[in-house]
Amino acid sequence: MVLERSRNRQHRIQARLTLANLETVRGRYPEAQQQCRRLAQEYPGLIAESCSAQVAARTGDPETAYRALETVLANADTERPTARLWAEGTLGDIAAQLGRDVAENHWRHVLSASPSDLYTRAQLADWHLQKRHYQEVLALTEGHEQVDSLAVIRAIAMLRSNHPEQDVLTRQLRERFNEARWRGALLHQRDYARFLLDVESRPGQALEHAWDNWQSQREPLDTRLLLRAAQAARNRDTLALLRQWLEQHGQTDTRYPEAAS
Repeated sequence: MVLERSRNRQHRIQARLTLANLETVRGRYPEAQQQCRRLAQEYPGLIAESCSAQVAARTGDPETAYRALETVLANADTERPTARLWAEGTLGDIAAQLGRDVAENHWRHVLSASPSDLYTRAQLADWHLQKRHYQEVLALTEGHEQVDSLAVIRAIAMLRSNHPEQDVLTRQLRERFNEARWRGALLHQRDYARFLLDVESRPGQALEHAWDNWQSQREPLDTRLLLRAAQAARNRDTLALLRQWLEQHGQTDTRYPEAAS
């Protein structure tokens, strides 16, 4: 294991950050926070602060987490550009959780410096999709049709805005996902579940895949997708389980309107 054997400090830092991210994605927040603290001991600064802020935001204190990281970023004049972008992206995520439009400013800042950051691009595109800003969605996803997450968001925007080319992209995605399933190589369960729910209007099947995805990925977008699929499929047991999980971690998110319905 890198953390035990490597004498290269940079390798240890990267390994620690990777572990923290994995635990956060899985929704294992106590373990994630432990990794963030160890990262701060090894490599104090913006990245470690961003790590801790992300976990704090998902465990009951997004407001404090946002303000603390915003202050650290404002005073971090000597930090590397990559660390500053990491913090900006984290602030965007937390601002979106709080329902604040400043999320877009943070994400735009990241994309202006790193247009190839597909995670941030998808976050921003999804943000505009929820606000029904379909032209913004189409602009952000244009030329990225080979990226499943962005292609599905684009297809939803096309469908909802009655775009003349909506059928073309829908057919391409249907064929792509069918081939992946036939090959046993369906890598992106979230994207397929969302395609089934929001494009194909098949909530029962969407729920199956959203549930499978949620077993290993519990990012806010994964949780919201499962909430929406469970609600559309009228699956009260899944809704009750999700609400219990959210309450257990004190997790609130303005993108979870279904949680209280």
